[in-house]
Amino acid sequence: MTYKFDDAIALKRVGSRGFTAVSDPLFWNHDSVFGGWLAAVAAAAIEQSEGFRGTIMSLGISIITAIKEGESEIRTTLLSSKSRTDFWRVEIIYNDRIAATADIIARLPKNRASDQDGPNYQAQMPIVKSPGELSPIMPVPPMTPRWVAHYKQFIAKGTPFSKNPRPESIVWIKEGDDRPFDIKSLIAIGDTPMPRTFFAGEKLRMTSTVSLTSYIYASDVELSESSGFLLTQVTSAHVRHGLNDQRVEIWNDKGTLLAVSNQVAVYR
Repeated sequence: MTYKFDDAIALKRVGSRGFTAVSDPLFWNHDSVFGGWLAAVAAAAIEQSEGFRGTIMSLGISIITAIKEGESEIRTTLLSSKSRTDFWRVEIIYNDRIAATADIIARLPKNRASDQDGPNYQAQMPIVKSPGELSPIMPVPPMTPRWVAHYKQFIAKGTPFSKNPRPESIVWIKEGDDRPFDIKSLIAIGDTPMPRTFFAGEKLRMTSTVSLTSYIYASDVELSESSGFLLTQVTSAHVRHGLNDQRVEIWNDKGTLLAVSNQVAVYR
C-alpha cells in the first residue's frame, strides 16, 4: 500500500548523497511548506544516503527561509563516523539559496544483555480521555493550514484562543490513512501541535518555527507496537517578546515515550 506521507517526502536521487524533493500540496502551510515535512525530508535523505547505518537518534533543523512550491535540492554530508554514532549534515537548497540546514546523529543500537542492567526510568504518560470520548479537531479553511487535514486529532486538554492557566495542550493524533509510525513520521508529528500563542490568549498570533530538534527514543519493536493513536503532550516555558518555545512529548497508547521534540518560534 502506498501512503500519502511517503509520497509527500519521496526523493529523487542525484549521485550518492544528493537528492531533489518537490513540495507537496498536502503538506502546505499558509504560505510555505509545513516544517514537519521539511524535517522529515531531511531524515529521509540521510536514511537513503550512501554510508548511512543504524537509526536516527536526533535531528535538529534550522529553517532559514520559507520553501514554497517547486523543487528543492538536498545535499548530505557525513561529518564524522564513530564506533557507534555517525554525525551528518543536510543542506536544503531552494531557488539557489540554502533554505534549511539539519544536523543529524545516527546510532547503532546495543544488543548486549547487560544493557538491561542499568537504570530504567522514563516520565509518566498523562492520564486523559480516549479519542472516542473526545471531539475531533476540524480544519477551518482558510485559517487552518492545509496539512492539518492529513491528521486525525482529538484534543484532550487545552482550549485554543483562550487564556489557559499555562500554554499547555494534550492531543491524540494519527495519520489519516493509518500509515504505520516510523522515525520520519514521529519527526513530522513533533511539529503538528498548534502554536503556544493559541493557548496564551484570545488574539490570533501566527508563528514561524526557526529551529526544531527531535530526539527519538523508540526502538523498532516499540514503533511496531504503536498502531493506534499517539498522544502529544505540549508545554512551553516562554511566550513573550515575540518569541516562544515548545516542548512535545510523543507517547504511544501503551504508555511508552517514543520521542521528544523541542522548538523555538517567533510570532507577530
